[in-house]
Order: sequence, then C-alpha cells, then structure tokens
Amino acid sequence: MLEGLADSIAATSLLADLAVYIDDDEEEVYAEALKAASERVTVRPVIGPRLGPCGSLNDLVKRNPGYNAYGAATDDCQFSTPDWDLWVLHREAEYADGITAIAPCTTVAACRTDSEVPGNPLENRMDFPWVTGRWIEVVGWLCFPGAYAFYWDVVVEVMGKMTRIVYATQDEFEITHEEHTPINSAKLLLDAKESIEYLAYFAEEPISRLRKEMAVAAEIA
Repeated sequence: MLEGLADSIAATSLLADLAVYIDDDEEEVYAEALKAASERVTVRPVIGPRLGPCGSLNDLVKRNPGYNAYGAATDDCQFSTPDWDLWVLHREAEYADGITAIAPCTTVAACRTDSEVPGNPLENRMDFPWVTGRWIEVVGWLCFPGAYAFYWDVVVEVMGKMTRIVYATQDEFEITHEEHTPINSAKLLLDAKESIEYLAYFAEEPISRLRKEMAVAAEIA
C-alpha cells in the first residue's frame, strides 16, 4: 500500500515529499515497500518506537522542519488531484501571516462530484488535516498530543474554524481512502474524552496565539 501512496504523490505533485514513520517492530515488514516508495518520490523515513498515529505524525513534523505545509495520510490513501501541492502552497501564500488549516476533499465528503457519496456526508468535513508551517510554529503540533489516533482531526478543524480554514473541492485537492475497521478502536472513547476536554479547557490559548499572529501580520500588511 505504501508503494501506491508514493505512486499517487509522484503522479500528482511537483514538490511534495513523503515522510514515513515505521514502528521499529515492523521495520522488516516495510523494508521492501519503503525501498520501492523511495524510487518514486523523495521519502524521509523514521524508524522508531511505537508511538501511535498521533505521536508518529508529530515526530515526523519535528524531524522535518522548514516545509510550507504538513498533512496527514495513511499508507492506503491516494492523492488524486493533479498539482494539489501547488494549490496548497497558493493557499498558504494568500495570507500575510501564512496561517491556515486545510481540509482536503475526501472519500466520504460532500465536496465530491464524480459519484454518489456513501452514507450521510457533511458538506464541510476534515478527515486528513493539513496545516501550514506557520500554524505548526505557532501551535507546536500537527496532531493534538492528547489523542492516540482519533478525533484529533476534529480538534484541528474546530481550531481552524476559530481562526482560518480552507475546505478544498475535489478539483482542488482530493485524497481518497477506503474505509476499514479501525485497528486502534480500544483508544476511541479515551481519545474522544481527551479531545472534548482539550477543546473545552485548553484550546483557547493556542487559538489566541494564532489570532495574535494573524492580527500582527494584518497590521504590517
């Protein structure tokens, strides 16, 4: 699946790199896939202890500073829209402060126009969050650190709604993903609790920092 993800990035982007976190107890399992992916796109791999999806994402961001934008994808995702990376960079450059969250159009979102969407889609939905480099600098993370695997995307989306968020259409930036039974389902309820508590009691502070940076940039501009 990792090779397919790399193929889709190579086929649709000009500037995107692929950072991959592999748990050290699965290094051999992914060895061939990692080699094949590296032949298709620039791969920045990390082999490390099992941290969970959120811990792994934040570790990758910390180890790869200096990018204009960062985002999440699982190894069974596919990037579908040509030049999606340039669209993301244009969104970042639109604002003097360089701060925004970005929600790609995903498999079960109502932004899709090519086929009937399964289930009951939400018009605006964030499944695989992206944020700009300046967002990372101000907030300090891509993935809400209190979560293991679930609902951190809701935290980012709510913070984006309180500051700035862009919802992509299918023609702008689409990520497709086949729905599977979650492998970390035991963490579901705890992640929900942690995310609700963070939004209720602690999100005000990073939101205030984002708003302050946005206001300063507006004054300078």
